[in-house]
Amino acid sequence: MSELQKEIKILRGRINDDKGRILNLEHKLKDSENNAEKAHDDFLEKISKLRTTTRISYEKYEKFKKLNDNLKEKLLKAQESIKVYQEYIDEYRHKIDDLNDVIKSYEDDKKKAEAAKK
Repeated sequence: MSELQKEIKILRGRINDDKGRILNLEHKLKDSENNAEKAHDDFLEKISKLRTTTRISYEKYEKFKKLNDNLKEKLLKAQESIKVYQEYIDEYRHKIDDLNDVIKSYEDDKKKAEAAKK
């Protein structure tokens, strides 16, 4: 029986060792699950923040896109107005040149008339 008792003792020791290993593995599993759950929660939080940031950025993009489109439209209108004013300026320059020619002709005629009187 002593051999049997030794073997029982050895088997009980192995059982206790195995129980310790199982408890250790269960503890590691629980830690891994907790870490995975924490990592998942952190990931969800980051995704939520990213979604919020993306939404805000898109809203700002839309706002600035509308502003940019309005500014482009205003720029086109301003360029058209500048072209119209440039045409007016060219027209008035031509009229000024014509008036200068008329004044010069009048002064020449006046000088000739004065020269003829003398």
